This record gives sequence, structure tokens and C-alpha cells, in this order.
Amino acid sequence: MIALFACCLLRIIAILRDKEAQRRKFVFLDLFYGHRGVFLLSLVIYAFTIQYLGFLVSTIIFLNVIVNILYKFSTNKFGTPAQITIRTVCLCLSAYAVYYFFGTVLHIMVPTGVFGI
Repeated sequence: MIALFACCLLRIIAILRDKEAQRRKFVFLDLFYGHRGVFLLSLVIYAFTIQYLGFLVSTIIFLNVIVNILYKFSTNKFGTPAQITIRTVCLCLSAYAVYYFFGTVLHIMVPTGVFGI
């Protein structure tokens, strides 16, 4: 919590020091353009599919889609096939680790979906 508070404080200081950010006007619809809109739409789809596909399957799909799309937005390419494969394997392992941690260690039931996973 202390680290999170410190990061928030640093961000507030950076925003207050940035004169260009103060001149820009906030437009609500800017939240739905570009990579922000893609993330928001995919998050809504993820929330709806988690009950049908289950936590593990929908999380793996969501993470792989969103990470690869945001990588494309930031670098204008998806990367080499080896990079995509490494990202996919790491994201699948991460999703399974979270699934295992919640289900086995914390004994919290997550949605299983039609596949029973």
C-alpha cells in the first residue's frame, strides 16, 4: 500500500508539473478511441464470456488478444513468431498460475463454464 501511495503521489506531482497537460481539455469520448477503446471493448467482452467459457479459458483468450493488440499499437508490429510464441506461453502459464492460486491455495471458486475447467 505504501508503494502504491508513493507511485500515486509521484504521478500527481508529474501531472501538476506538466504545463502541456494542464492546457489540454479533457474530452470524455477520447476514452473510447485507439488502444483505450480496444481495451475497454475487450474487457467488456471478457466480463460477458467468463461465465460461459470459464475463468481459465476466457482469461487465456483475453490476455493473449489484449497483450498482442497493445503490443501492435505500441510497436506497429506483432513481433517475430518466436516472440509471439513466448508471449503466448508466458500468458497461458500466468493465467493457469492465477487459476491454481485462487482454486487450490485460497479455495475460491472461479467460474468453470461449459468446459468444466
